[in-house]
Amino acid sequence: MRQKKTIEDVAKAEMTPRNQINCSGFVRDVALAVGEYMPAMQANEMVAYLAKAPSWEQLGNNDMLASQRAGQGYLVIAGTINPHGHGHVVIIVQGREGRYASAYWGALGNANGRGEGKGIDHAWTHTELHDVQFLAIRSPNLMSDP
Repeated sequence: MRQKKTIEDVAKAEMTPRNQINCSGFVRDVALAVGEYMPAMQANEMVAYLAKAPSWEQLGNNDMLASQRAGQGYLVIAGTINPHGHGHVVIIVQGREGRYASAYWGALGNANGRGEGKGIDHAWTHTELHDVQFLAIRSPNLMSDP
């Protein structure tokens, strides 16, 4: 049996040099590290896959609920689909930076840079924030944050 960790502990451990430049690879490695199956796919495909997966809770565009779930032992992934290019995915952790949920992510196409404990407003533009979808699944391998 794995020792339970917080999602932030797992995210920090999976922020490897390879994952610092690959948002979907980072999210996949975090999911696998907590025992959640995640096929190898790009961000657009990942968001579409999770949105259809019956075991994943659809949180809509509610980043407040996403932050709460992350602190309750859920794996929470936020993402957008870009029909004209690459989407973007991040791991939500408990807490907020300013008005927004805190998250970890690998760089989007090496352009936006990685994020470690930053608000999601650093992962997307303010225009894009209304398109972010939050998806959550309870993980027996994650503990609730204190």
